[in-house]
Amino acid sequence: MRNTIRIALILLGIVIFLFLIVSLFSIRDGPPGHEFPQRSSEEAKMAKTFICTAHANPEEFQIHGKLQHFDETWIEVRVLTSNSLFGSSRKNVGGYFLCFTAKKTENDIPFILKVGNGKEVVYCLTSSNPNKMMFFTALTDLEFQAKHAEFVVLPDYNDTEGQKIELTW
Repeated sequence: MRNTIRIALILLGIVIFLFLIVSLFSIRDGPPGHEFPQRSSEEAKMAKTFICTAHANPEEFQIHGKLQHFDETWIEVRVLTSNSLFGSSRKNVGGYFLCFTAKKTENDIPFILKVGNGKEVVYCLTSSNPNKMMFFTALTDLEFQAKHAEFVVLPDYNDTEGQKIELTW
């Protein structure tokens, strides 16, 4: 009986040790190897990733027959955040995120944003506010230094032409 308890304690110790090692290296805020921006400029400021505010021109546009506008636009540094039992760590992965939020459309169909070079902007609903849509795209150092980006607002994937939005920072 004493040997059984000793073996069980040793196995439990090994399991705890492995759990600590795995959690130290692999628990992340997103899929391993991917980084995500903060959900708002305030969160970016708190996380110390905020760089500057961006400005949209025009600030309002028509989509699905409704007037829409960007709530906020900002640029932040791209970082990879890893969490473990011993705290979190952040690693600068180079480049920037250009981020903006807008109100969720009534018909629950998001609009599409494409960068001037044809790259699609990533869309996600923010979990902190289910009534807002968040968009972001990665910027290289050269794109950031240009202090300018052009987007096209498209109602859906079938459209080829849309309203142009210029972002400056």
